Parts: sequence; C-alpha cells; structure tokens
Amino acid sequence: MLNKIDSFFSKYLNKKGGKVQRAHNIEVATCAVLLEIARIDEDFTDEEQQIINNILKKKFSLTDKEVEDLVKLTSEELKQSSDLWQFTNTINKNFSKEQKVQLIEHIWQIIYSDKHLKGHEDYLVHKLQRLMWLDHKDLIDAKTKVKKEILKT
Repeated sequence: MLNKIDSFFSKYLNKKGGKVQRAHNIEVATCAVLLEIARIDEDFTDEEQQIINNILKKKFSLTDKEVEDLVKLTSEELKQSSDLWQFTNTINKNFSKEQKVQLIEHIWQIIYSDKHLKGHEDYLVHKLQRLMWLDHKDLIDAKTKVKKEILKT
C-alpha cells in the first residue's frame, strides 16, 4: 500500500522528500473529508463523485487519472482509519481559515447536490466544522452561500 502511495506521488509530483509527503497528506485529507460527506447517507451518487473530482482537479491541478488514483488511495486509507481526526488535523496544520471555509463550502455543495440535507449529513458537517476549528457562523455562512448559488441554477 505504501509503495502505491509513494509511486503515485513520485510519478505525479516532481518534488523531493517531505514536500511529496506533505502534498500527499493534504490531498488525501481533503479527499477523505469530501468522500466521507458523500458516503455518509449511503447514497453516493455519480453527481457527488463528479463534484468531488472537479474540486480535486481544480484545487490540486490534477488530471482525471491522478484524481482517480487519489480517490482509490484515499478510499483505502479511510478503510484503515478509525476516525476523521487524522485528516482534519492535517487540514488544520496546512490550510488557512479561508481555505478551510472554502472546503466547508465544497462540503455543502456535495450535501446539496440532491437538494436535501439529511440528518447524517448535518451531523457530519457540524462535526467537521468543530474538528477544523471553525466557528458555527463560518459553517452557516458557507451553507447560505452555497444554497444561494444552487437556487440560481
């Protein structure tokens, strides 16, 4: 498993040592949070997968194949993890408040892709907000922003 991860990041990132590991950690942590919110309601749709893919491609300048590999590797890491703390801890160490708020906005995009907020999704997004040391106001502002964008379309 570790060889796959090292191979992936050596292939796609022309960086050395800690920078590769740091990039790996940030990308996997972001992907893990997005996958967890999409899977929490046990109805992981193609639309949710497409939103996640687009977010990862844009945020990390990845190709379709790189995103596919990242999602596979992250799914394996999620199976082996007992909670989301390790992922949100990486996010807290590497993201500014603005980047974390943007991530929460992406989470709301995934939640509202089906136009409904389900109880499990609400619980998890609040948990993520706390784990990422964001204020409740940040969570609500992000939710309001995303809902306004969705209603425009």
